[in-house]
Parts: sequence; C-alpha cells; structure tokens
Amino acid sequence: MHITLLTNNDIASVVALNYLYSGLANQHSLRVLISAQVGKHLPSYHQPEALQHLKFVEQSLFSDLVFPALHNGLMSPAQTAQQKLAANKLLSFSEFQHLGIEVLPITYINDPQGLQELAKGQPDLCVSIRFGLILQSAVLALPRFGVINLHSGKLPEYRGVMATLRAMLAQDAELSTTLHFIHDGTIDTGPVIATHSIKCDNQASYLENVLALYPGGVDTILHAIHQLDSCGNLSSQAHTNTGQYFSFPDQADLLRFHAMGGRLYDPQHLVKLAQQFML
Repeated sequence: MHITLLTNNDIASVVALNYLYSGLANQHSLRVLISAQVGKHLPSYHQPEALQHLKFVEQSLFSDLVFPALHNGLMSPAQTAQQKLAANKLLSFSEFQHLGIEVLPITYINDPQGLQELAKGQPDLCVSIRFGLILQSAVLALPRFGVINLHSGKLPEYRGVMATLRAMLAQDAELSTTLHFIHDGTIDTGPVIATHSIKCDNQASYLENVLALYPGGVDTILHAIHQLDSCGNLSSQAHTNTGQYFSFPDQADLLRFHAMGGRLYDPQHLVKLAQQFML
C-alpha cells in the first residue's frame, strides 16, 4: 500500500513519524508531506507570550538547533540514520530522507500544484497527524481508501487545536487520541474509527502528555492500515453530536492553566527528549 503522511513541522510530528515508520516495518511505502504551521498565520505579537515560547520549543528549538548539532561528521548522514535506527533512537525528518523516505514541505495542498504533488505518491491512503491545512474535496477523493486523521483529543468533546490542554484544564482523568475519517472540510467531525486513552499525568507538562499519547495513537493507525490491507474497509461510527470546537488558548486560559500548576513544557524533559535523538 502507498501511504502518504500529512504532518506538521514540529517535534510531536517527528516523534509520531518514528512510531509510524517502525510499525510499518517496510511492509508499505511511505511518503511525507509537511505543513509549516497549524491554522491561519497570526503575527507573533497577537499570540500570548507563552504560546510563542511553546512554538519555539516545538519547532525551532529542535529543527534549527538540536538536530543540526547532533550531526556526526565522522559518518555519512545515511550511516548515522541507519545506526540510530539499529540503536532504537529517534530520527529527524532529514534523517528519514537519508533512509530513502521522501519528505517534502507543502504550503498549499488544495490548489492544482498541491494536488499534483500529492498525486505523485499515488497514495492508496493518506494519514494526517497534526497537519496544518484543511483538506478540501479534491484532496479527499484522491486516495482510494480516503484520509484518516489522528486527533490528539477525545471527539467530539474536544475538537480543534491543543485538545490535550483543554482536557488538562478540565481536569480530566484521561487523555485521548481519536482516529477518524476526514470526509469534508469541517474540522474533527468525521466518523470515528478508534479511540485510545491514557491516564493524565498531572505532574507532567502539556508537551509531555501530548507525546505520551502517540505510541498508543499510532498503534490505532497501524491497526487501521492492517485492516485496510487485509479487508479493504474500516468500520467507523458517526458522531451523535458536534461537540465543541476550540481555537488556541487565550491569555485567560493560560493563566488558569498556570494557576493549576500546569506547565506547557519542562526544560528537563526537553533535554531527555533531545537525548533520544543522540547516538
């Protein structure tokens, strides 16, 4: 099966790609298209400072600083990637390219040029994880098995962005990922294929809890791929209600999260995370 992963330029997407690649075990071809952001672009001065810091941590810190610093000049990039794979280390987007995985940025996916780029991979299935662009009907009709999305929140209760933070703010005992079909241009409304939940770690940061969701969440994707490969279809269940859509948290949300003892990220965790990419 030809699979195209639609994902985002952030550390959680890189981690999710590692789990997906490992689980596919070379049984299917994989191609990766990366959006640069989630949602409409807003000038940084319109964002709460805490979200600006989080964006730096999730994107620039790793892609611009950590990953380039980890390059081992004694080996070729391809050798480094193979050794890291053998040592069960995490790989960056560029290291997946050195394994022969096509990884490309994409700014527009619904226009003719974007559709042409997507069609190059002849996808049987598109898998969306944290992808930042809304998919329109022409994109959704292209892969024969359609498009499935892994949403890092329970649906339909937490539609939209940063659903894990919303669950933490609500003091939910569990955090969830929801695998669902994308059938139209509405957000997080498609029929649900599977839900996976873990216990919320109230001592951990938002980013730590998000990353903890992906081993189980990606497993639901792998199971869905296996079902499609063997049976040609997936069972799913439509939402009984539309739930609530959440945009990015505002300053009041973030102050309430901080007052609860919440942290968006933990510097010590970032060090440990970076070490997972080191030989």
